[in-house]
Amino acid sequence: MLVADEKRGLRQYDQAKQVDWTITPRIKELADQYMAFHELGEVNNRTMFECTMFSVLAARQDYGNHVKIYANLLANGYGNPFKIIEEQTTLNFHRMLAGASGPNQKRERLAALAEWWIGSKLPDKVIADVTDGQKKEFRYRDCFASEAPGIAHKGASMLFGHIGYRNVVPIDTWMQQYLQDHGHLEFPRSDYITVGGYGAEEYKKAEAIMAEDAKKQGIAPYMFQVMLWIAATGWTPKQYIDPKTIDVKSQQQIWDRPTLEDTIDPLIGIPKPPVLMKRWNKQTPQGGRLKEPDETFHEQTLF
Repeated sequence: MLVADEKRGLRQYDQAKQVDWTITPRIKELADQYMAFHELGEVNNRTMFECTMFSVLAARQDYGNHVKIYANLLANGYGNPFKIIEEQTTLNFHRMLAGASGPNQKRERLAALAEWWIGSKLPDKVIADVTDGQKKEFRYRDCFASEAPGIAHKGASMLFGHIGYRNVVPIDTWMQQYLQDHGHLEFPRSDYITVGGYGAEEYKKAEAIMAEDAKKQGIAPYMFQVMLWIAATGWTPKQYIDPKTIDVKSQQQIWDRPTLEDTIDPLIGIPKPPVLMKRWNKQTPQGGRLKEPDETFHEQTLF
């Protein structure tokens, strides 16, 4: 089995390396600890938005940088969709995502997610289903995958697992390797250069195979994926970063900068970042929805 460095981070995906997929008692214990960190204790509109951000940031991202960026965003108030929309072009927000894989794309996706979230009724429907028997797990997962900006089936499945559902399966490159290692060669490994992610139908077929394997071991499908991911990456609790531990005050001299618009040198000719979203009126009735946008811009295709 591959060995991971507990302090420096997880193994990155490598098609040439072999993984021991055995689910040991220690793997099960670590999976429970992973969920203790990442599963929401209370599912409401705010916590679910933050959890959806986590899924957006997960795309093609190593866990160490993933949780670091996520923790910094939440610690600095970016778990609020209004703040993301308002500050999407600021240097502060840009710096927050500087260490991400595809930082520009993820900034745009988070901004698109924030605007969508404010106007969508789907999050509230999911929240209601979470507390009402979770009867529409796959239906709402598929809706999230097709409607929410920045997350397809993998990201939507990760989100749903973190809010309490247990039958969906996030299929990343490690799970693709698992499928191939178990004889399912019809599912190619995505390198996102020559081979992209799975379409909806292909994803569901792969998910059904993994769910059947989970059933054979008496494990819920979502937890089975978490265990396999830990077996592949060598995750330990030491790699988790709690947003509450981030010292925001010590970051102010780094994060508090003028907006990009104020720092552009006209002699250099750096273009201003495009305004991708609607400018929303932040003044809303307490507990109410947003008012109509006060200024509308053309929404660009982000992905």
